[in-house]
Amino acid sequence: MLSLRSREFVEAIRALGGSVMRVVLRHVLPNVLSSIVVVATLELARSIVLE
Repeated sequence: MLSLRSREFVEAIRALGGSVMRVVLRHVLPNVLSSIVVVATLELARSIVLE
């Protein structure tokens, strides 16, 4: 997520007056959603194995 903060599309929306919440919901979240799903799946599997 920190690397996305310096990407051109994020800087452009901020320069045009976009709020932080809009940047996160509209531009950053879709880019990190796949990573979140993978980590959540692995954590779920790990918790089942540890049970």
